[in-house]
Amino acid sequence: MNMRRIALTVIAILATVVCQAQEHLRFMDIPLDGSLEAFCEKLIKEKGFVASEMTWGEGHMSMIEKKLTGDYYGFKNCIFYIGKHERLENVSSIIVRDTLNVLSGDEAKKFISLHDEKFGKHEVDSTQYSTWFTWKTANGEVMVDFRDDGFEVYYTDYSEINIRKVASEEYLEQLERQTVKEICGIPFGSSYEKAKEVLENKYGDPSPFSDKTKIVYLNKSYGGMLFDNIIFLFQSDGYRSFLNGCVFIWDAKNLTDAVEKRDLLYKKLSLKYDLKRGYDDNSLSYYYGGYPPVPGSAYGLTIDIIKYDNRSSNPYSARIMYGSYNYVKEEF
Repeated sequence: MNMRRIALTVIAILATVVCQAQEHLRFMDIPLDGSLEAFCEKLIKEKGFVASEMTWGEGHMSMIEKKLTGDYYGFKNCIFYIGKHERLENVSSIIVRDTLNVLSGDEAKKFISLHDEKFGKHEVDSTQYSTWFTWKTANGEVMVDFRDDGFEVYYTDYSEINIRKVASEEYLEQLERQTVKEICGIPFGSSYEKAKEVLENKYGDPSPFSDKTKIVYLNKSYGGMLFDNIIFLFQSDGYRSFLNGCVFIWDAKNLTDAVEKRDLLYKKLSLKYDLKRGYDDNSLSYYYGGYPPVPGSAYGLTIDIIKYDNRSSNPYSARIMYGSYNYVKEEF
């Protein structure tokens, strides 16, 4: 376990300890504390809420939720998503949704002033598409969003705010660790000229099969393995070139040999990347994982088996494919 992961673990533990001591955010004068079931039961018994069925697609990421309907500041039949973050024991957030009432300017001002009375002076956060009214307190946050079809109010307890900060740090660490950045010491996105210089210093002159879109080497070692082909791929926007992919091919005398070589590649690459398994049209396993260096691909690399129909010897290969990644921006 590296020092950053240890630090994140300590932060998560400290966040849990703080959660046990600090006063929770209140919703309709009920603190966001205790189990999800017990909190919903209070709203049903004390506030007249009614349990409702969650439909597919209504849930929110990382949350365990129950759905209720009831009144909110005089607005009838609002929908309430009562949530518990998957890492917490206590109920930790509530989303209030009203799609029946579009508030006028004066109604919106009154709605905001009612929340001011509860939570103090609000802040205003604006983007190109929406304006949020926010109350930030030591116990949590409340946010109001007026929409074309009504409004939404978000109550988030400090316990969920703290745990989401930890989860965000963990995600950024994973993203950094799992992103494919370079190959043969050459960063992806490097120019053809720069990559060619490095590769010639490492491997000598490329194969005659090379051109401006690819640099090919035959029978070269990398990572302690001898590959039959290593192909460096390039993309161009007409002015600049970019290293946007790389393919390692390891020939195999039969399918059994190809499977063994594929699994050796998987074993080596899985030390660095979290790889998942899939199956191709021939029911052969392949592995994929990592993040691409630029947006646009779902994952960074693939390990699979190729079958050649026109080969009598070495009819299979095990292959690693990085990319191809799209560095060229084409916009109207």
